[in-house]
Amino acid sequence: MQSRALSGTVYVGSDDMHLYAIGASDGTFSWSRQTGNTVFSSPISAKGVVYVGSTDGTVYAYKTSDNSLLWQFTTGGPIYSSPRVVKGVVYIGSNDDNLYALNATTGVPIWHFSTGGPIASSPAIVGGIIYVGSNDSYLYAISSKGIQNWRYQTSGAIASSPTVHKGVVYVGSNDDYLYSLNASTGAFNWRVPTSGSIATPHRRSQVAPSLLAHLMAPSTPSMLPAAPHSGVTRREDR
Repeated sequence: MQSRALSGTVYVGSDDMHLYAIGASDGTFSWSRQTGNTVFSSPISAKGVVYVGSTDGTVYAYKTSDNSLLWQFTTGGPIYSSPRVVKGVVYIGSNDDNLYALNATTGVPIWHFSTGGPIASSPAIVGGIIYVGSNDSYLYAISSKGIQNWRYQTSGAIASSPTVHKGVVYVGSNDDYLYSLNASTGAFNWRVPTSGSIATPHRRSQVAPSLLAHLMAPSTPSMLPAAPHSGVTRREDR
């Protein structure tokens, strides 16, 4: 899990089932709230509310002013994915195989998108498109209406969280490769082998934009030009 420092407060989840709010400047304890199980999801705060998922399968929204519960929404499986909040909507994956779009104020579900496996990946949202990996081996590009734009298949589960930079989406897979794909079409650009699976959720396996120039350099010897085992599925093939 990751901590998030926002407005002078660090929010962090713990294996002890709690979400903590800690003063960023001096480490002063502000408050904590207990969930029903361990918290691997990284919290995020927006407009006076902090959102976090728990492995009890529930998304929690707490007011940052008084730590009162604003709402909670229960999915059908543990949550390892970390929430993203864009334009009043909370996006988060669940191990029940679904990506959820929830009203940030009320927690009412707007839509859910079903994949073929658990979603530990945390979504990346750029230009109104939600990019998220699934343990079914696909990276999905989904519109803000919950409609699939495209999906790209690797040879392993995708628990890592994608990064989007200048029209390119980067994501790691349990097949030991880092992939570069066209963010608009899902077309394959390249893949680079690693010495092990890239499976860490919560954005720790993301590629920082400062590293992209190095990875994309033509002189990179391990860059492979083709991925014959993989392919893009367009919207109509879902």
